[in-house]
Amino acid sequence: MPIFVYRTEDGEEHEEYFHPSEKTPETIKLPDGTKATFDLGATMRPRGGRLEGGKAAWPKKSNAFGVHPSQVPEQMRRDPKQKFDRKTGEAIFDSPGHMKGCLKRAGFTDLDGV
Repeated sequence: MPIFVYRTEDGEEHEEYFHPSEKTPETIKLPDGTKATFDLGATMRPRGGRLEGGKAAWPKKSNAFGVHPSQVPEQMRRDPKQKFDRKTGEAIFDSPGHMKGCLKRAGFTDLDGV
């Protein structure tokens, strides 16, 4: 299922994973009772990227290129230039060039052209 982003009145973002896209609620109730409204713009932006002037900013995170957190040290030995979030195992790319190099060294290609 897609990752949906909801925003509270004070601007805090919350990710929601638990519903199919055809049943996306306009508002959700957070565990603390606060209401958050669906944010299409934040939902559509690249995962881990921030928007600055309409363009995705770096660094970006990737689940697809990530590993299990227990595998992070081994992956970093294989490619010392690659970065990972040690808690989640997500790959972290600092720039388009950094991402391209990491993917190339691993034998992958970015089909999205980011």
